[in-house]
Amino acid sequence: MSIGPIDWHASSSALFLNPRLPQEQQNHLHQEFSRRVADRAVIGVATSGSTQVGSSKIVLLSREALLCAAQGAVEFLQLDQRDIWLHVLPDFHVGGLAIWARARVCGMRVARHELAWHSAEFFRTLINTGATWCSLVPTQVFDLVKSQCRAPSSLRGVLVGGGSLPEPLYRAARELGWPVLPSYGLTECCSQVATAPLSSLLERNFPRLRVLPHAQVRVTSAGVLEILSPALLSGYLLVAGGNSHLEDPRRAGWFTTDDCGELSEGHWLKLLGRRDDQVKVLGELVSLARLQLLVDHELAASAYGGAVVSVVPDERSGHRLVCVTESHGLPLEQIRECLRRVNHQVLPFERIVELRVVAKIPRTDLGKVQRTQLQQLLRQVPSEPI
Repeated sequence: MSIGPIDWHASSSALFLNPRLPQEQQNHLHQEFSRRVADRAVIGVATSGSTQVGSSKIVLLSREALLCAAQGAVEFLQLDQRDIWLHVLPDFHVGGLAIWARARVCGMRVARHELAWHSAEFFRTLINTGATWCSLVPTQVFDLVKSQCRAPSSLRGVLVGGGSLPEPLYRAARELGWPVLPSYGLTECCSQVATAPLSSLLERNFPRLRVLPHAQVRVTSAGVLEILSPALLSGYLLVAGGNSHLEDPRRAGWFTTDDCGELSEGHWLKLLGRRDDQVKVLGELVSLARLQLLVDHELAASAYGGAVVSVVPDERSGHRLVCVTESHGLPLEQIRECLRRVNHQVLPFERIVELRVVAKIPRTDLGKVQRTQLQQLLRQVPSEPI
């Protein structure tokens, strides 16, 4: 059994970067990491997209924090040494590293899927390894649903993170037998913070997320989530050009996230998007996350990710709401019909008023939309009527 990329007994540091980054940038980040934190015995993981916009944010995690989060996940998911986890996510992502930490805690076997992502290849590996668990992102769940693959009986659970899982896509996956468990996590807390319980697989309703035993969550008056946990980061290494410095974002032990949500009974979490997903239109606050959920619902599971809600600047209203799609994607008339239905469900200032067509929507390796790059792209494409 592979022990993974982390030496759990070492007192040295290790930095995990996307190998697709330019070699010069990788060398520079390794140099700054070594100069600043080599003697601190931490694991460095770049946050999604942070190395793409001229500055880099490296999250510093201790081995103890990773194992603490893993212990919470092992207890919550009832993992043991009989389990086999099919490893699909990259190790430069905290979701990939967390798999190795769980294996370290409970002794389960980890089977690597060595090939680039393709639903058919993944499915063959799943069958051949007899895996009982895997971690996927919503884009990968969409691919499995689109291919109409039915889950093998050996599979106990599919942890879905790295983005919001729309309810229609969840239901479509469940209809095909996939035991999907929506999850909320972040690099700064070593992956999982809240996950749908195993009992949710006994029902068909879209599940609530339960906060895992290693974390406490509270909600500020502005609806922003804050986390207290021994699994939290040790700090950030912030690199901008030739400058770098260390920063601890915790305040009295609590970490303020960029996510919004509601908490009930102290442990049931409902996500409501990100702080930066809220924009002002005609002086009114609009949630892009809510509009995206409406669009995804109207397009249904078969078209997940085919249309992205965004904004462009507007001198009069502050922002104009737009829908972005790819030139080789869904038929434009299908999207227009969808947007008309959505606009009937929202207030006038929440209506999506433009359609923009791009060659390719910029995304991270795990399928998240890169908002900064998308904004740059939207400056170059004309508006289409709805």
